[in-house]
Amino acid sequence: GDFRDQFTNINVDTGNMLALVHENGRTLTRKPSSDGQGDFGVELSPADRARFIAEGEGTFTAASPVDGRERLFVFQHLPEWPLVLIFGVPVTNVYGEWRQRITLVGVGAGLVCAGFLFLGFRLRRERIRRVEAEAALEHLSMTDFLTGLANRRRFDEVLQREYRRTQRTESWLSVVIIDADRFKALNDHYGHSAGDETLKMIAAAITQHVRRVTDLAARLGGEEFAIILPDTSAAAAFDVVERIRCTMEARVGSEQGPPATTISAGIASTKDRPPPDSMRSLIEAADRALYRAKHLGRNRTELASAISPAAEAVPVADNAPEEQDAPG
Repeated sequence: GDFRDQFTNINVDTGNMLALVHENGRTLTRKPSSDGQGDFGVELSPADRARFIAEGEGTFTAASPVDGRERLFVFQHLPEWPLVLIFGVPVTNVYGEWRQRITLVGVGAGLVCAGFLFLGFRLRRERIRRVEAEAALEHLSMTDFLTGLANRRRFDEVLQREYRRTQRTESWLSVVIIDADRFKALNDHYGHSAGDETLKMIAAAITQHVRRVTDLAARLGGEEFAIILPDTSAAAAFDVVERIRCTMEARVGSEQGPPATTISAGIASTKDRPPPDSMRSLIEAADRALYRAKHLGRNRTELASAISPAAEAVPVADNAPEEQDAPG
């Protein structure tokens, strides 16, 4: 549409002809035209089409299919576009003042080509800007604004994809649920602003030790975080989480920076015994392991595979970790 609109603004002297043709041989628009509307869709001869593609640019003499007049045509393949621009001048005019005409033809064709190149550049720039804006919005919709980690939506999306992959490949997949210890008491004592800084500190500790491009660290909400570790055994996941826990433990009591707190974590893997039978049961197993870590005194990491059947049977409320964190 943009190229055809451009043609409506181009003045063609009487007797001259200007056409825009696709590489497939179909006419997009032509001035003057036999139908008065640009001859859209009129097919070129196979010989002309082959010449335009093979040579890229050049001249030829031929009788016009519109009025039968013999013209000297100049054609130019437009760089980066599957288009050929054709400009024709009656042979009688060319032979009368051929030097001047050739110069005018060259300048005219050059100006028209420059105009189309400029238009193409603008369209390409706008397309790039639109793609970049859409990518930025997509990133924001998947990111937790406070910590910069992935949000719950992104976590659910990646976990679903990775869980399906492990079902096909029978590979390891470990999921970690992390909760800040006594966060409510810290928040009440120091204020919400300090609490936000503490959450950022936990996110930084997680990011420091979760570096593989296939891994995903997320904030699920409040003081709860999660990590997806594809192709990672429960033992290897335990080592990663322990490094995070020790990093936070070392910061407790420091007079520099925001108030720190310890963390508790639960780990579940697809190859636990018994193995989880669904993505939901995998998350629930990690939650139960987290509950056990809280129950055993906090500031520790527990594996779902280490929980006894009796402990598995203990009902766990959705807010159990928060209740365990209540003052006292």
